Amino acid sequence: MAYPTNVLHLATECGNKNHSAAFPKELPSWFIKLFTEEDDVVLDPFMGSGTTCVAAYELGRNYIGIELKDEYYQEALSNIHEIKRTPTQRKLI
Repeated sequence: MAYPTNVLHLATECGNKNHSAAFPKELPSWFIKLFTEEDDVVLDPFMGSGTTCVAAYELGRNYIGIELKDEYYQEALSNIHEIKRTPTQRKLI
C-alpha cells in the first residue's frame, strides 16, 4: 500500500532520450545509494537508454546493462560515453 511517507516524488522525464519509458536519473540513484556501496556492481537487465548505468557510474559503482533492442543499446552507449567524457559529473558519495 502507498502512504505519503513511502512514496517517492520525482519530476517526470518527457521526450527523454528517444525512449518511451524514460525515468529521471534520481530514481535509480536513490535505490543505488540505498542498497549499494562504492565499487559494488549494479545490474540493469532492461537497460533502455542507460539511465541506471549513468547513475551507477556517477555514484562510483560498476554497472552491467542488458538491452535487446539495438536502437536502445546504441542510445545507452551514447549516454554512457557522454557522461564519461565529462568526469566532473561523477559524484562519489
